[in-house]
Amino acid sequence: MKCLVTGGAGLIGSHIVDKMLSLGHDVVILDNLHPQTHPEGKPNWIPKEAKFIQGDVNNYDDLSNALQGVEYISHQAAFGGFTNALSYYFDSNVSGTAKIFEVIREEKLSIKKIVLASSQAIFGEGMYRSPNGNIFHAQPRPEEQLQKRDWEVKCPETFQDSIPYPFDENLEPWGISPYALSKYFEELIALRIGKSLGISVAAFRYAVTYGPRQSIHNPYTGIFSIFSSQIVNNIEPLIFEDGNQTRDFIFVEDVASANITMLTNDFDGQEAFNVGTGKGTSVNYLTELLINKINPGLKAKYTNEFRPGDSRHFIHDSSKLKKYDWSPETDIETGVQKYIEWFSTLENVQTQFKSASDELRDLGVIKKT
Repeated sequence: MKCLVTGGAGLIGSHIVDKMLSLGHDVVILDNLHPQTHPEGKPNWIPKEAKFIQGDVNNYDDLSNALQGVEYISHQAAFGGFTNALSYYFDSNVSGTAKIFEVIREEKLSIKKIVLASSQAIFGEGMYRSPNGNIFHAQPRPEEQLQKRDWEVKCPETFQDSIPYPFDENLEPWGISPYALSKYFEELIALRIGKSLGISVAAFRYAVTYGPRQSIHNPYTGIFSIFSSQIVNNIEPLIFEDGNQTRDFIFVEDVASANITMLTNDFDGQEAFNVGTGKGTSVNYLTELLINKINPGLKAKYTNEFRPGDSRHFIHDSSKLKKYDWSPETDIETGVQKYIEWFSTLENVQTQFKSASDELRDLGVIKKT
């Protein structure tokens, strides 16, 4: 097959490219090399076997050029994180996705399947089980509660702390951040227009993805890159809330394998899929792993801050995707070790998180209790 990978220079896209090439497929990469992620330009992991086009998914001509002869699309290009660029999320994620379908329709291209990157962020909060056994989807925690440093999600009936519970694809999207909204709108565009055009579309709702090639230059997204760049510079990593919040961290090669599985199987339809491990890892535990690997003895700093609208816990139920013979293979300890082995090869690692976080504090994206 011939496959276009948008965002193919990035964390997930580049690993998809490698796996597609290893299977003997032809690959075209379209990436704008955004300076926030790629300030040094084209990274050295772009394989010569792939056709590389520096261009933007929001540019009709760039897309038209990249899509010539293509039958399959892995749409990974996105703008993410917590930044003040509210409208840019929609320009990049929503309009960029719509532009792909515009080119397909206008040029009558024969695209068989599209797998695109969505996000767990669309859900807002995850699922919880209350002390009385009720399962519920939590609303975003009230800011008044967070100001009191009362971090856990409350049962709406008993107002007691509740524990995280795995959620599947039927969970209703309640995300309120610009990024979350843009990814949900992107899903709707792809699934519905894909159906109208007779194209199979799988929207992958990724858990927190990490691993080698994660940009260490972007101070707005990626706890692995933010924390490791602080730790290696002997700077205390800053932990919001109490550090007991959990995320479903999934290794990038497992995410890439999920993409390959869906691109190469006989899936025919328009559906969303969770892509996670089904296990929650606390920020405190992850920080401990990174410190012990990079700069033993360094201590984390608790800032008594929070981000309004941020989720407390996430645990994916990826049973639906597992029916297609995919499952994650990398536990958090092994994944961190692989990430550190790659990170340790980097030279002159700098961190811009302080200036970026100060900017976000001024905008109210980060608030102090």
